[in-house]
Amino acid sequence: ILDDIITRYPQERFLLVGNHRKYFNDFSRHHNVTLKESVTKTVLSQFHQQMKCLFFPSERDPCPNTVVEAILSGVPVCYNSNGGTKEIVKDCGLPLEQFDDLLGNCSSFHEKCAKRQDLYFASVAEKYLKLLKIYTSP
Repeated sequence: ILDDIITRYPQERFLLVGNHRKYFNDFSRHHNVTLKESVTKTVLSQFHQQMKCLFFPSERDPCPNTVVEAILSGVPVCYNSNGGTKEIVKDCGLPLEQFDDLLGNCSSFHEKCAKRQDLYFASVAEKYLKLLKIYTSP
């Protein structure tokens, strides 16, 4: 999926962070790809400030931190519909099949990300505590 997208969008720049060199597909052959093995949280934050969107093709990931971090940084997410990612993304992105639509409306999606408060730790902790009270009350 990723190789196809990179090939179809030669005008876009793609930053691949992680173990992509270990895969059978040599992404470095594309002129529009930069590969980074690993980065610090500070560097990742700087990358988020430059991103149009996060392309996240991972399948069946129940709660990907990468997606949460991107949205909280104001970066919309193009995601695989298999798994829990769509529940996290909500209106802050679109499925992989709608990558064109996401690219064409990035500013609108950036605004939606900026309004998300439910992914911050304090909000999530409050929800968990409420559920804990419900299920542990006699």
